[in-house]
Amino acid sequence: MPAFLRTSQALLLAACLGGCTSLRPQVTAFATDYNRAIADSRNQVVLLNIVRSSMGEPTHYSALSQVEATLTQKGGVSAGSGGMMAGADDVFGTVTLEGSTAPTFTVVPLNTDEFATGILQPIGAASIRLLATQGWDSQLLATLLISKIECEVQAPGESYRRHVGNWIPESGGEFRSPFADVGIDFSEPDTEPPEAGTPGSYTLTVEGSRAAELLSSGIDEKFRLRQLPAEGTATRLVMARRPDEAITLRLPRGLIDCPSDAKAGDGHGPHIVANGDPVAARAYLRSIEGMIHFLGDAVRTGTVLTYTAGSADAPERRVLFALARDDDRPSAVAVTHHGQRYSISRWTTGSPDRSLQVIALVNQLLALQTSSDALKRTPSTVRVR
Repeated sequence: MPAFLRTSQALLLAACLGGCTSLRPQVTAFATDYNRAIADSRNQVVLLNIVRSSMGEPTHYSALSQVEATLTQKGGVSAGSGGMMAGADDVFGTVTLEGSTAPTFTVVPLNTDEFATGILQPIGAASIRLLATQGWDSQLLATLLISKIECEVQAPGESYRRHVGNWIPESGGEFRSPFADVGIDFSEPDTEPPEAGTPGSYTLTVEGSRAAELLSSGIDEKFRLRQLPAEGTATRLVMARRPDEAITLRLPRGLIDCPSDAKAGDGHGPHIVANGDPVAARAYLRSIEGMIHFLGDAVRTGTVLTYTAGSADAPERRVLFALARDDDRPSAVAVTHHGQRYSISRWTTGSPDRSLQVIALVNQLLALQTSSDALKRTPSTVRVR
């Protein structure tokens, strides 16, 4: 029976080698499939909250924080001959290999105080700079992030506000952004040591060794410091808080008519210039939740939001956000809410629709507000097998 033995050994070797080589496609398929599933779930959570907002319902956020899987592989080998009287070469055999996965998902509701505070805070200069350096269109950012620009006008016996914030109606139920021509510049923080008596600074007198302890505590990371001549054994310091990196909005001519003596609210927010000159106005930036509600209002009214990109010599009209209802065509993101399907079409080369990019942008901002600690929490999590 040498042929039978040789065949059995060959089948056993094939099964062992097959078990080693067949594990790779299973792991690859699992990793890529669940990567797509997590990405789709993030996009759908954003879109679902936009739809909820359009109906006046409260928003709710959750995230897949962990995906685990057990890869199981089974194999079998069988061999035989046509009979004891058969020829030496009359041998047959079979090899069977089976694989399966058992995934486990951990869904975490994002309901911490830190997360809620983060999505309600206006988008900061650091986040806007990060998006701009990634290559996001400045006109898209200005259109989506700026809620309104306002100045307070003082007249004899009266006080009133002028603001720009309403979208300009166009034909076909479309509305154009008034902020499409607003430019976004960045200014570096002031790092020069402050002079005594300058606005926003104060003088601190520290006795003896306490000065060394103060200077070695890392206080210079938050404050600009200037050391003054000592008075006896005391050290005198001028301190001023280091400002956050600022953004400047460049307004086109005539966007808002603010007189030179107008007030700019409490002075917080981006600097504003028009034709190179400072404007006494304040820009109100949206928070993440504000963007969700802003897009939800567009869905509720059936409005297509548009903006103008490109240069003045070669303007390009683009769609900021548009949502289809009960459209069965293939979509990039889709959710069903109260029996109705809402979808965003797939992006194609040359398409003016930026709806899918807006979903991606909101996702990035949400990721910046979601700490790793929030994703490691165990209370209120849901594990699905």
